[in-house]
Amino acid sequence: MNTAVRKLLPALAVCLLAPPARAQVGQVRGEIRVDDGEPVIGVVVNLDRQDQGFDDHYELTTDDRGDFVHLGIEPGDYEITFEYDNGFYLTLSRISPGDFEIQLDLDRLEYTAYEFDRRSGAVERVSRNIRRVNSAARIVRTPRNDEEARAQAEEEAEEAALDEAFAAGRQAMEAEDYDEAVRQFTMAVQADSSQHVIHANLGSALERAGRYVEAASAFETAQTRLEFDNTPPEEVNYFRNLTVNWALSGEVDLALDYAERSAEVDPGGAAQSFYAVGALMTNAGNSDGALRAFERAIELDPEMAEPHYQAAVIHLGGEISRAAPLLERYIELAPEGPNAEAARGLLEFARQGQ
Repeated sequence: MNTAVRKLLPALAVCLLAPPARAQVGQVRGEIRVDDGEPVIGVVVNLDRQDQGFDDHYELTTDDRGDFVHLGIEPGDYEITFEYDNGFYLTLSRISPGDFEIQLDLDRLEYTAYEFDRRSGAVERVSRNIRRVNSAARIVRTPRNDEEARAQAEEEAEEAALDEAFAAGRQAMEAEDYDEAVRQFTMAVQADSSQHVIHANLGSALERAGRYVEAASAFETAQTRLEFDNTPPEEVNYFRNLTVNWALSGEVDLALDYAERSAEVDPGGAAQSFYAVGALMTNAGNSDGALRAFERAIELDPEMAEPHYQAAVIHLGGEISRAAPLLERYIELAPEGPNAEAARGLLEFARQGQ
């Protein structure tokens, strides 16, 4: 990429404004700046209507202030193409004119849209990865020589292979052919290792195939990519997946550690996360690990009934005296709970053993 285009990459902001959809015609305004606030002059802005039966086309160019405007645009869905420096193109598809701002970060190949809803006054933040969501945005460069043409063809072939492998992996998951899903998602990772969602799908396939250590490794990579992309952790909590897979692998300390990290991201689901670890450890016959998880769940949410019962059952196999208060608390919290009748019988036994 030449110097003129690269100067545009660090921070390109486009602000598009239009009246509500109820208007017969609208207006589109925008400005393009680099991160130091300098205007970008000579960017060609094409708007092509995508609604079936319409072929409206508008072509604008940024002026010496980096601004562009059209005052008579028909409302609808448009493909907006920004063309710069004789061959660099960014296309955003299916954009409905309204009050919104698009911030483009082409070094990272992603964009973030902040759309303002006039009726509710709410602002919705939507992020997309340009290379991944081709239906929403794509980058195209007109080849200037045979070498660029070959490189572009190779990139398109890689993207096609990625799309094919990812789709095949999802189909295999639906068909419960998890070994095939692992194979396809592995191919997708090889085609593009930068996307957290591909590693996460590979992790899910490995988990379903019973390959828990490998699944945890895939989710570790997904979490790393997530952090690298600066995605807010509350949007995607891979710590839950890591908690489950390390628990299934019998790695108590790792499972509990990731449960703690999951709790930091999702405090409301913290107790349930530890209870899930306890249940997995119980099923695996790891009573010590299960007890640690159940006790942590009780600590986080003293009103959660089930961890009290499960911890009591474990104590009945050792320190019987510690089981009685837990059973009493369970009955108090869930007198009609699924284990209430069993808890009453066990409580009598526990009291006799004190």
